[in-house]
Amino acid sequence: CNKLLYYTILYYSLIFFFLAHGTPIDWYNFCREVSEDVVINNSEKIGGFGITVEIDESKFGKRKYYPGKRVEGVWVFGGVKRISGKCFFLWIQLEVLIFWPLKIFEVFESVADGSSR
Repeated sequence: CNKLLYYTILYYSLIFFFLAHGTPIDWYNFCREVSEDVVINNSEKIGGFGITVEIDESKFGKRKYYPGKRVEGVWVFGGVKRISGKCFFLWIQLEVLIFWPLKIFEVFESVADGSSR
């Protein structure tokens, strides 16, 4: 769905505005970087007593040619406050799984006390 929207916008910008092929792509990448900077710079402790904060994690990395092999990359943890939509993101590089509980503690430090997680 996201790619369909992306290519539709790209197609119509090329036809109606007579833009070069790289211009909409550069603009799309610029907007993505700006939104990333806004989220990173405005991350704050979210939640509170009786407020639900949804937390999820994803692994971003590259696996090449070897399905089932360990993926090298970065864990990204994110949390969203349901009512206001405020959010936080944490990028965590985990080299050794022994430190996993310490890194999870960093994630929970971004959520205010009394929140349901």
